[in-house]
Amino acid sequence: MRTKSIPDKRIADMVEALQARASVIGPKRSADGTLRLGKIESADELEIDYRNSILSPKSVFFPQRETICALEGERVVDVPLPDGPIVLLGIRPCDSSAIQALDKVFLESSPQDPFYARRRELCTVVSFACTRPESTCFCTAVQGGPGHVHASDVLVLESDGELLLRPHSEKGEQLLESIDGLLGDASQKAIEKAETAIEQAAERIDSFTLDGVAESLQGAWESDIWTRIGQQCIGCGVCSYLCPTCHCFDISDEVQKDEGSRVRAWDCCAYPLFTLHASGHNPRASRRERWRQRAMHKFHYGLTNYDRFLCVGCGRCIRNCPVNVDLRSVLQEVRS
Repeated sequence: MRTKSIPDKRIADMVEALQARASVIGPKRSADGTLRLGKIESADELEIDYRNSILSPKSVFFPQRETICALEGERVVDVPLPDGPIVLLGIRPCDSSAIQALDKVFLESSPQDPFYARRRELCTVVSFACTRPESTCFCTAVQGGPGHVHASDVLVLESDGELLLRPHSEKGEQLLESIDGLLGDASQKAIEKAETAIEQAAERIDSFTLDGVAESLQGAWESDIWTRIGQQCIGCGVCSYLCPTCHCFDISDEVQKDEGSRVRAWDCCAYPLFTLHASGHNPRASRRERWRQRAMHKFHYGLTNYDRFLCVGCGRCIRNCPVNVDLRSVLQEVRS
């Protein structure tokens, strides 16, 4: 299918057409003015002129808290799988890359996670290319870029008052066919201009490199780097909760009399209880070991287990760390 176009002043019409067939989730302003992902109730809520949201789309597929089965008397009852189509509209390519990483964890591992798999099946991902990267972005260092497709079904490019919609999967083609009456064919001139803007954006991203970092991490197990970073870190967990690829969780049973539920909720390797054994032993007793684990998981174990870094360079952990730990500086120090 060819690249399609729609004037950006008609984006409200496009959103309304999508709402007729699915729940639309996209970037919107919350009451306090911050940009978050949420259900778009009316077309004017959708924000497309932004750099990135505080929260990632991870929770669309892997909710922060969900019931995975219920207890009724002595019976364990299955919880119905999610239902209803979703259009995830307006995320950036770094978050699309994060979905691809989560697919490797929840779909390509055995057994598949049924809740995650069902949500991915129901969702069509429409990402918007990035032309204004933040100073904290480093997607080009982690197999990404401002115009990369990754898990996107449709990639949207912007060019002189037009949105150019390029399908990259069967689901993407079906979505564009469903709103074809609103779309025209994009001109080659508009496509070239949009692609030039993406190339220029990539050139503005920090030339930070991760070449050799996985090997360096192997040799840095006892490095003093982890002691220094552990002393700086306060273990708040904001880096994990805002990270679009962190996927650790805890499972707890909540029971009252003869009814209850088994609940899965996000957890964080920065917390001391995360690895606490029932015996009382904790193999990661200090923030030194916990920070080392985070770096190893993202930049060494990810390559070993999934053939990719478990980091997409979105910069959320850098922008929001309350004590200004810069992951890039840590990794550069490890490499040196």
